[in-house]
Amino acid sequence: MSSANAPEPVPQPVTGRARIKSALPSPLVRGASTMLRFTPQWLGGRLGQPGPVDLQDPRWHNRPQPAAAPTRVIIGPANFAGQGYAWCRALEASGSDVSGISFQVEAGGPLVFPVDFKVPSKVHRRNTPWETDHFEWVVDSFTHAFIEAGRPMFGDLLGLSVFKEHDALTARGLTVGMISHGSDSRSPDRHANQYSWSPYRDTDWEETEVLRNKVRLFAPKLAGYAGNVLVSTPDLLDDVPSATWLPVVVDEVEWPVQPLLDRTVPVVVHAASHSRIKGTRDVKRQLAPLEKARHVRFELLEQVAPATVRESFGRADIVLDQFRLGSYGVAAVEAMMSGRVVVGNVVESVRERVRSTTGEELPIVQADPDQIGAVVRDLISDPDRVESLGASSAAFARTVHGGALSAAVLRDAMGVATHD
Repeated sequence: MSSANAPEPVPQPVTGRARIKSALPSPLVRGASTMLRFTPQWLGGRLGQPGPVDLQDPRWHNRPQPAAAPTRVIIGPANFAGQGYAWCRALEASGSDVSGISFQVEAGGPLVFPVDFKVPSKVHRRNTPWETDHFEWVVDSFTHAFIEAGRPMFGDLLGLSVFKEHDALTARGLTVGMISHGSDSRSPDRHANQYSWSPYRDTDWEETEVLRNKVRLFAPKLAGYAGNVLVSTPDLLDDVPSATWLPVVVDEVEWPVQPLLDRTVPVVVHAASHSRIKGTRDVKRQLAPLEKARHVRFELLEQVAPATVRESFGRADIVLDQFRLGSYGVAAVEAMMSGRVVVGNVVESVRERVRSTTGEELPIVQADPDQIGAVVRDLISDPDRVESLGASSAAFARTVHGGALSAAVLRDAMGVATHD
């Protein structure tokens, strides 16, 4: 595989905001990075909510109580792609001895996912009465907590430090762990130096410098963290080797298998939730000749609601996932759960981790960014292979991402026995 050959070290970006940052003292850069990381909450706290939160306002008291159980866990405050919610439901499905609540700080935007409890970012930040009340609610209601993505559960209460939150919660009797979702721990420099198609090699992408400084601040502390660390995608074990993979969960009831359609022109769908990381530019360039020749009908999904994605995947023959990270995530699992053929760029080390952990072969069809068109062309010329891959995809998704494996990982991290 061409991606296995490590390219020459990538040059540092020198354009735009990165050029300005390169001329600044490193302490100032680190401070600016921290501010940027929390900009939505900072703006909300300072501008959208000028005074302390009225704790009598019922809007801030919609926190549900966990179901009565010996083990009660809260997961938050990110809930990316609804995963905090999905992990809680998987835990509850694993036995009546565990209950869970997912918590999310709402930043706004068109993508809305299920969650048990959420607050606006303007409430979460710079409101000491609410932050204190929230901390006491967590202490009184739960036995365990998982803090996601390096984002504080309690706003400014403990200096925006998830590690201070860990100490404060454990001092009050909770067992605490961390869940990394990617941008908090994935090293842009390591990734860029390892893969020629890495998005972090793009010198025009200013976000790389922000992510680089975020990881510099957080990753060393995570590496030295004494509690359990879980990662939501297997590639993150490159950056957090002491962690455990916690598979994402997709509800097979919400994403039922749809029969592949018998039609002359196959439908190929690509969800560009993050176009640079997904490799959308490569997808469009590679699919253009096939679409022009009417060999496929191409659908590009951009910033659409989950229900629209579900509908589009359901009528697709092939779903093109991501081509610049080397792994797979929730969108690929949703497509597989629906019985679709998924094409993506998943490096061999990730495939081996899936294989060694689960005993299953990842059925995502491999394509580097420059191979997308050729791989799709081969697939549409072999309907029997497409049908077989669709069935394998659904079986894999149910086995690995249906919730049972994830619940077992969470139970082990909490020190709670898994039911037979």
